[in-house]
Amino acid sequence: MKQIGPFCTSTTFLSGSFFWGGLLILWGGLLILNGIFGFTIPIARTIFALFFIYLGLRVLFGCWGSGCWSGCYTGPRFDRRGCTGYHSIRKESSHIRVTNDKIQGSTPKLCFETRKGQAVIDLSALTEEALKKPEHPLEIQNRTRAGQTVFIISGVIPVEIHSTSAWGDTEFPDGTHSSFGTFLYRSHPDRSPLIVIHTEVRMGHVKFVIQ
Repeated sequence: MKQIGPFCTSTTFLSGSFFWGGLLILWGGLLILNGIFGFTIPIARTIFALFFIYLGLRVLFGCWGSGCWSGCYTGPRFDRRGCTGYHSIRKESSHIRVTNDKIQGSTPKLCFETRKGQAVIDLSALTEEALKKPEHPLEIQNRTRAGQTVFIISGVIPVEIHSTSAWGDTEFPDGTHSSFGTFLYRSHPDRSPLIVIHTEVRMGHVKFVIQ
């Protein structure tokens, strides 16, 4: 009943498959030039230099940030506007228990930003009855810049997770990990989600635990 997989694929110049395919073609071309025409192009150093240029371009153009998936990722970026509740975690350890009274309005939205330390966001107290009252599912946005964010979710509540990882690690409820890219996880594929969670992790760790 659990589903996880790539949420999108990219065919831009900065996408991994395009780059590595082009790199192999270039490598073969350099071998031909050196072998047939007698050129003395330093193949290893050229490939190594291009790899670092590739890494630099990904950093400059946001490919380890939100811009990398701008061509295919349709979920919202971390944005405090419209949040019915916002928490910025800067302590070594913080435990936030989200209860039914936090679900406010027809479009409830809670935002959590973990800057350092460990933040535990406990959603296990939310009931299906309370989550069905709003017109839209409860939306939760989290950005983990460093440290660790742990989500505790109920196993009976259908949850949809949109995860973006870049130089970090996201551990889904079934134990699957994602260290780079954007992924989609559904706890109950046959049911509409009552909670939609969007996470962005950079240089940190996000973990989902079922209770």
